[in-house]
Amino acid sequence: MDIVKARIKAHEGYRLEPYKDTLGFLTGGWGHKILGGEEVPESVEGWQELFDKDFDIALKGANSLIQEHLENTLYSDLPQIKKAIIQSILIEMCFQLGQAGVGKFKKMFKALGECDFSEAALQMQDSRWYQQTPARCLELSNIIKNI
Repeated sequence: MDIVKARIKAHEGYRLEPYKDTLGFLTGGWGHKILGGEEVPESVEGWQELFDKDFDIALKGANSLIQEHLENTLYSDLPQIKKAIIQSILIEMCFQLGQAGVGKFKKMFKALGECDFSEAALQMQDSRWYQQTPARCLELSNIIKNI
C-alpha cells in the first residue's frame, strides 16, 4: 500500500495552508477536503493523520466496489497481482472522487469484470473526471490498459 499512498501524494501535491480546489472546495494537506467545523492542521503530522484516515476510507470504498461489481465475474479468475493493480487504481479513484463517484463508472466496471482492460481504460477517459484531471486519469487508465 505504500506505493499507492506515494502515488496519491504525488498526484495530490501537498499544501500546509488550505486552498480552494478546482471545484471550489477548501482543501489542504494531500488533497483533504476540509469539512465544515473541521479543525485545520497546522503541521505536516496533522495533515498526515488526515491523509491516513482519507486513505482508509478510500481503501474500504474500493474494496466495497470490487465486491459489488467484480465478484462473480471473470475478474475473480485473475492472478492476484492483476487484482492488486486494479485495486490500487480504484483506491486512488476513491481517494479523489469518493466511493459514490467511482460507483458511477458502470461501463468501466462492466469492462473490468469482462477483463477487457482497453475498454475499461476508455471508459475511465470518457468522463468528467478526465476533463478535470486529464494527466492523472490518463496515467491511471494506461495502467489499467496495460494489465
